[in-house]
Amino acid sequence: ASFTKMRDALPQARLTNSLTPRQTLWLTELDLGDNAISDRGVRSLVSAFTVGHVSVERLKLHKNQIGSAGAQALTFLLSGSALPPMELHLSHNYLLPSSVKML
Repeated sequence: ASFTKMRDALPQARLTNSLTPRQTLWLTELDLGDNAISDRGVRSLVSAFTVGHVSVERLKLHKNQIGSAGAQALTFLLSGSALPPMELHLSHNYLLPSSVKML
């Protein structure tokens, strides 16, 4: 539900900041820590960022039950984004050493 709200708020944020749909909306920080987002939520978040041309400097996703599939989505965000996050907080998740290495 909160991702739907965020997605629906993007057009207004673009208008407020005089951004065209293709210009990047830059967020300084997005703290979604301790929200039980899980892998599915991370995939949705990465998709929303990609489709909505949103970049974030600090992305806090600690304590969210994120595992290998979420790490794979975040790898796409880190490698496929023109402006990837400078900080990514992932403590207290379910990441295996192989997932951490992937990131």
